[in-house]
Amino acid sequence: FLTILAFQIFASEPLDVVIFEVGMGGTLDATNVLERKNVTGVTLLDYDHMEFLGDTIEEIAGEKAGIFMKDVPAFTLEQQSGAMKVLEE
Repeated sequence: FLTILAFQIFASEPLDVVIFEVGMGGTLDATNVLERKNVTGVTLLDYDHMEFLGDTIEEIAGEKAGIFMKDVPAFTLEQQSGAMKVLEE
């Protein structure tokens, strides 16, 4: 509900830039309905939302990478080596 509310508020304002922080992040995140992103980023990954994102840091990284889009710059922090490898793919 909050993501839809935010979309409505941002759409009704004369904004040049909007920064959206995802909810859970990744392939299941509500912000994936956005057709255009100028940049994406993944903060420090940890073992959270494991019932949705996976049991290993690599599985979690794979799900979080679901916010990345082709030809859109993506940034992240230094991650655990397994997670970093997945995000770089």
